[in-house]
Parts: sequence; structure tokens; C-alpha cells
Amino acid sequence: MHKLQERWDHLNKFDNIAFMISEKQFKRIIAVSLPTSWNTYIQPYIGKRKGDTSNKEAKYNIGIHDFIGMIKEEYKH
Repeated sequence: MHKLQERWDHLNKFDNIAFMISEKQFKRIIAVSLPTSWNTYIQPYIGKRKGDTSNKEAKYNIGIHDFIGMIKEEYKH
């Protein structure tokens, strides 16, 4: 994960919108790289499902560095 984060930081240093990846996009890239057994756990952090009326804004708005940290901690458990 650390190397992936470094690559994301490096790409976003270019002053060209064609190379920039938003936090939202990067969180989804990380999410799809995880095993499917993580889907339920990470879903609140990457977006709401259609028809979901629960308030998950706090988890959805977590920053990328916190998101990666949270995944690392959960993996340790």
C-alpha cells in the first residue's frame, strides 16, 4: 500500500489534469484491489450504494491517508 500511495502522490505532482487521480478515485482503486471479503467493511468508506438512506458521510469523507491507515490496522487484527 505504501508504494501505491507514493505513486499516487507522484502522479498528482504533475501539472497536467490528464495524470491526476482524485482521492475518491484512488480509494476505489484500492478498494477493488482488496479481496472481496473486504467489501462489506470498506463500502462505507468508498461511497453509498443506490437506495442507501443511512448517514455514512463521516466515513465516506475520510481522507486517503486515513483510509490507508484504517485498512492497515484492520489487516493487523
